Parts: sequence; structure tokens; C-alpha cells
Amino acid sequence: SSRRSGCSSSPASTPLGRTRRLPRPTGGVTLPGPAFTLGVASGDPGSDRVILWTRLAPRPLEPSGGMGAGSRDVEWQIAADPAMTRAVRHGHVSTRADLAHSVHVTVGGLLPDRDYYYRFRFGRWLSPIARTKTGGELVLGGAPG
Repeated sequence: SSRRSGCSSSPASTPLGRTRRLPRPTGGVTLPGPAFTLGVASGDPGSDRVILWTRLAPRPLEPSGGMGAGSRDVEWQIAADPAMTRAVRHGHVSTRADLAHSVHVTVGGLLPDRDYYYRFRFGRWLSPIARTKTGGELVLGGAPG
């Protein structure tokens, strides 16, 4: 499942173990430069989730990062391997100009204490692939022994 705070999101996921690649982009998207000039990031790991971040900004110092008004559809994918061949979750979110076309995706349903790899796609542009890690399982009660 996915969630994007402050913006609309369409959850879509692939069960763990199935392979799924991002679909080829449709339609032509014209930008004044590469879409992912600010890179990608992840954080706030839980035992079964992480938050992924990026921003569409071909011209990061211009208003709206050079993306103009309106919303933009961004795809995301998280995989078990750096080659992105063993996808475990994927989906898409819509950006908004008033939020600087930033993307925040909470990806749940992950395994604890695992490395994962993720990327974003906008039109023909793919972000760099980056690594993230879920937290360990929380054990409640009981004394150390």
C-alpha cells in the first residue's frame, strides 16, 4: 500500500516474490532538463515500512522547479535487488505545484531488517536507484536474559 501526505495517491502493489517492472511511459513529456536533479532519499524506517522521497525539478531554482502548474504522475518501484528485477512493491502518485512537485511515498508491507532498492519514473526519465533499509522487529516485554 502507498500513501502520500498532502497529495493524492493511487496504491498499487505487487506481492512479495513476484517480479514486476515499471511499465514503459506513454505519451511524450517535454521538460527543460532531467526530471530528478535533486536525487532521491528515504527515511523513517519501521519494521515493515519506509518513506521514499524525490522532487521533480529540472530547474530547481525556478518556481515549481521548472515543472509549471498542475499535477504530474510519478511512478515508484521498490525491489529486493539493486538491478530492480525482483520488485516487491510499486505504484504511482500525483504531484502538485503548490507542494513543489515533491513526492513522499510510505511503502508498507516490507520485511524487517532488510535492504531494499528503489527508484522513480516520470515520463522517459528514471531516477537514480538508491538503497534503503527497514528497521528491526520491535520485541515487547520480557527481560534480557
